[in-house]
Amino acid sequence: MSFGQTLKEIRTANGDSLRGLAEKSGIFFTFIDKVEKGKSVPSETMIEGLFKVYPLYKKRLSIEYCKAKLPNSILRELNFDDITEDFLDSILGLVKTLDTNEQKNILNLIIEKIEYMSFKNGHYDEVKEMISEAKDKIKEL
Repeated sequence: MSFGQTLKEIRTANGDSLRGLAEKSGIFFTFIDKVEKGKSVPSETMIEGLFKVYPLYKKRLSIEYCKAKLPNSILRELNFDDITEDFLDSILGLVKTLDTNEQKNILNLIIEKIEYMSFKNGHYDEVKEMISEAKDKIKEL
């Protein structure tokens, strides 16, 4: 998938029109359209604007940005794990389609399962602070 295809997928999944994204990001909608269609390459300014609008997709956008800018030999050396990032972004996108209470329920179930597996596997002490932070953030939703 190209950067433009990824951007369009993220934009539409978040319910943004070209003009809506332009307004939120400060990027001309015509430039966004050209990038999505593969007629222009993303700029550094564009990627920074997209990070502000879509912080949950920062890693995925970063990977696609690098793929658009770097030679294949360097990309192979870096060994990006696209499948995992795409999958996690898809899951996050699905969670975002739910209302706030449903999001909290899903996220609490995930954290509970991680907590249980951490105890079971003997590495709870390594992750307990992250688990606590995650629980606090879920409460803030």
